[in-house]
Amino acid sequence: MPQRIPSIDSSCDGHVHTRLCHHAKGEMEDYVRAAIACGLKEICFLEHMEAGVRYREVTWLTEDDFDYYFREGERLRRIYRDRIGI
Repeated sequence: MPQRIPSIDSSCDGHVHTRLCHHAKGEMEDYVRAAIACGLKEICFLEHMEAGVRYREVTWLTEDDFDYYFREGERLRRIYRDRIGI
């Protein structure tokens, strides 16, 4: 019997980067608004926090960025809680 492959949940984007990673553009709230406009039910911000990495292009958050990232995520979660899961 062939194995059933689960379908992809297209109501959720589980891999959203922002300007904080240096290889995407836009503020977190821009992504939340765009997700709502597209009819998504949930988004998950996913950034890089690295330690001891020696790479010429910085693609991860600084400690200050990391603090901002969590504060902003919580702020957006409160504001948009009735429209989308963050």
